[in-house]
Amino acid sequence: MKIAVYIVGISVSFLLFGCSGKVQTNPLPDVKKYHFPSQSNETQLNTTLNEYGVLWDEYLREFFNKKNPNISKSIWQIGLERRHYEH
Repeated sequence: MKIAVYIVGISVSFLLFGCSGKVQTNPLPDVKKYHFPSQSNETQLNTTLNEYGVLWDEYLREFFNKKNPNISKSIWQIGLERRHYEH
């Protein structure tokens, strides 16, 4: 039982030791090298989103308004076209 307690204690101590490092693995980008915009242009974003919405609506209208050419055929007509009843 003491061995299990020691193993759990050592595991937890390694976990806490590994997570408490002060070194950042991914350094922050240099402000002088990269330009970060202070404001975003939301009007341009909204227009592109509106355009995507219009295109999506048009696509859905075309998709759901398609006429199925096989809907007027009966099962007998389909069988005759496939030559299932040929003598």
